[in-house]
Amino acid sequence: LVIGLGFLSATGSLTLLQERSGLQGYDTQRFANQDSAINDVTRHVFGFGPGQSEVLLPFSAHETYVRAAFEQGLLGMATILMVFAGTLLCAIALVRRQRYVHSIGTASLLGIWLGQTVNGFFVDTIHWRHLWIFAALIWCGYGLGRESERVPAKPRIRSVRL
Repeated sequence: LVIGLGFLSATGSLTLLQERSGLQGYDTQRFANQDSAINDVTRHVFGFGPGQSEVLLPFSAHETYVRAAFEQGLLGMATILMVFAGTLLCAIALVRRQRYVHSIGTASLLGIWLGQTVNGFFVDTIHWRHLWIFAALIWCGYGLGRESERVPAKPRIRSVRL
């Protein structure tokens, strides 16, 4: 932290950090937009349809869970929550197995998934391709199960004498 602050101070970027770390003018509109979307969900329980948040709301939802609720309704939001929570449980199980998934440590996959899940509260992450790539790595690693934990025996090569 001290080194980072020193670096920001030396490069003249400390004022930029101070300006950007507080609430911005557009945040009021953004949060009001999310509040409006949540209120609309209570009137349209089955949602407004895919892509409609861009059309019907003044601003993009900028939040994965609000967008899912607005577009797919309460059932869609529940589905997203179940997929994210299920993937989190699979990632935790992989960490407990202490395995690698395609040369990626499972602890790092868990950390990435936690970060993406939390980031979804601030940014619309559902359309990020890397979110689904990491989810697929977790699902594939979990799907391999205990069967893949066995180390295959080395093939024996017999020498042939001529």
